Amino acid sequence: MRPMILLPPGSVNSYQGGGFVLSPGQAHEMDRFIRPFDTERDTLYIPQDKWSQFFSEPWAMENLPREQSEVTGVSVVKKAIRFALPEAVFWDPEMLELLPGHRQMWFDDPAKFFVIIDVQPEYISLAEQDSWSWEMEGTEMGALVWDMTKQEFVFEQGTETLDEEHVALFARMEEAARVNLREGMIENVCEMLEIRLAYAVRRQGL
Repeated sequence: MRPMILLPPGSVNSYQGGGFVLSPGQAHEMDRFIRPFDTERDTLYIPQDKWSQFFSEPWAMENLPREQSEVTGVSVVKKAIRFALPEAVFWDPEMLELLPGHRQMWFDDPAKFFVIIDVQPEYISLAEQDSWSWEMEGTEMGALVWDMTKQEFVFEQGTETLDEEHVALFARMEEAARVNLREGMIENVCEMLEIRLAYAVRRQGL
């Protein structure tokens, strides 16, 4: 079964059993997943224009009165969720430096995230949700894995063959992680993090 990307539209989504939102608002104003979010299968994609909002949301929710928080259905997820980010975010030092500290505000311990290369997922309209979806390919080329003992990211070869282009891309990513992620990983005592490449592919059906 291929991993699936569920794209959060405009002001975002929820999954069955509790609200998961990236922006405050009334429930009727929010788009929702068309099926329950499957933490074993699905990946939450955060578009580039939503990352600042994603980072700041936990603090905004903490400052809401209890009754308003209950109305909006906001709930921080207390389980590992895989999420994906645009490559533009990964190459942005200011954004990348924030990730180790902010990830603990949203998730207990997300074990991995995916950097979406080239074409980025687009919003799926309500009229199209029954006919196609976004999925990921290329996730098994390899990964940058945080080694807490060495306090550095180490590249681990995957099952897919790497060409020269992707070898160079992983080397560039490893340098970006060393410069912009390493210090935050140490300061926040992050035990694990796995960074993988992925390509977003449009598929027919769900």
